[in-house]
Amino acid sequence: KGSGTMTIDGGTTKNIYGNTQDLGLVTIADTAGNVAIIQDTVTMDTLTIAGPNARGELPDVTLYINDGESIDNAGIFRITGAGAGATILSTGPGSFAFTGNDIDYNGLTVTIGRVNTYDPAVLLGLNETIIVTAGSTFNNTIELNGNNAQLTINPGVACATTNDDVSITNGTVTIGAGGSLDLGTGDITNSGTITSEGALLCNDFTSTGTFTNTGANTIEAGGNV
Repeated sequence: KGSGTMTIDGGTTKNIYGNTQDLGLVTIADTAGNVAIIQDTVTMDTLTIAGPNARGELPDVTLYINDGESIDNAGIFRITGAGAGATILSTGPGSFAFTGNDIDYNGLTVTIGRVNTYDPAVLLGLNETIIVTAGSTFNNTIELNGNNAQLTINPGVACATTNDDVSITNGTVTIGAGGSLDLGTGDITNSGTITSEGALLCNDFTSTGTFTNTGANTIEAGGNV
């Protein structure tokens, strides 16, 4: 893990160039106009966005968080990578936590993996996408409500909620071959599209939209269908 401590302060925009180094504990201070842009691949212990005046931005680069550490977002954590290359991962083989406010997806795509507790409720709107590339758990509801809103679980990847609901008002959930979406006692409400080549487990399953099961895959509803 990193041994350093960095605090980014002042009312201007700053660029963080990690040069593949481990920066340790990084705080974006709660100062009006304080913006920090992560400009290349970097590793941190904890990234703290300290309050509503603070903003961190992630373009088409990878942010690694060390195992057992966290992103604590009390301000704005915005995706700005228009090339679908914005990625947040733990260094592995363990996981990291995400607390506070939901990511500002900004109409773009973010890839995440090995997050064991994603605390905020997720809301994906117009053209916003989460790609889950390694086993992850969301500790709150997930809602898709916008044209081309997408939750994609890559092949072989296990994704879960802690008994929380998934609502697809407008959008698409895709489960890759051998992957899974396990809601425990959470419910699925689908007015959009679900395409599954893997396993889907939930309590109540309600669909007025499209559900496509592309093979002999598991669909397990413990409640009403």
